[in-house]
Amino acid sequence: MQLIWNIIGYLMFSGILIIFIQTLFIGIMHFLMPKKIVNSYFTEPYFNTFELALFTGWPYAFFRTLMFVRLIVQPSSGKKRKLPDISKEVPRWYRSLSILLIGIIIINSSMLIVVFSSAGILALVDSLNA
Repeated sequence: MQLIWNIIGYLMFSGILIIFIQTLFIGIMHFLMPKKIVNSYFTEPYFNTFELALFTGWPYAFFRTLMFVRLIVQPSSGKKRKLPDISKEVPRWYRSLSILLIGIIIINSSMLIVVFSSAGILALVDSLNA
């Protein structure tokens, strides 16, 4: 049982480490975001005044970047805001980095859900056996 807890501990640590790496990667993507996209689509018809003010400053500007990254990877996600398909307007390398970022987020989130669920179940079983 100790070996299982060690493995879960290592997986939790690596998942949290990847979250920090993701955050750094999102910061890099934020600074590499084409200004043409931000200037064209981060405007009044697509976002309301509150959102424009909120997603401009630190740290919420990273959420704006994530919204645009998701829009690049999954163009249908902009239908509610009536945003067009901007995936053709960004450079190919930025689209590739966007796909990589979304993939890392999905894989890491799934892994952490499984690890935390397993840890909870094992803790419950461990406490029932004690």
